[in-house]
Amino acid sequence: MKKALENLLVVTPFSKRFGIAVFRHGELLYFAVNSYRQPRTLDSIQADAMMKLKNLFDKFTPGLIILKSLTRHQAASNNHRHVVMTIKSIAKMYSVPVEEISFKDARCKLLTGQVPTYNRTFATLRDTFPELTRFTLFQNRSQREYYMPLLSAVAIGLARVGTEPRPREIS
Repeated sequence: MKKALENLLVVTPFSKRFGIAVFRHGELLYFAVNSYRQPRTLDSIQADAMMKLKNLFDKFTPGLIILKSLTRHQAASNNHRHVVMTIKSIAKMYSVPVEEISFKDARCKLLTGQVPTYNRTFATLRDTFPELTRFTLFQNRSQREYYMPLLSAVAIGLARVGTEPRPREIS
């Protein structure tokens, strides 16, 4: 199968789950939150990440992976580092380049000229992708914690595809 260079896979690892977003030419094709099975051992986390990402590679054939860079706190976690290494090894196995971007940098890129708050970022996501509205209106802290990987994946992907020229339609 020919590699679709226009497909962009965004993965955002968090402690209990990771967010996924797939874009094609600025269009959001797929988004999900994948929770790790308990007990969260290095082996089970690696197996979960490996299985989900292989399925995504087979379905969407991404030409580029965007990975949320780990915060200083996350970089101290062995589980986080292990997930990142797993993602990079899968990308290497499929010969797909990997770029890293922080969620803060993505927020700044999306909200040029404004203070890049979470609420403004989520409002931008709601305006761009109305189907995400129900995920941005948090009822409580646990919902925010659950959907944050998904929303950060979409925000990072939107910041990245917003910097690329979109293909012209030929008439």
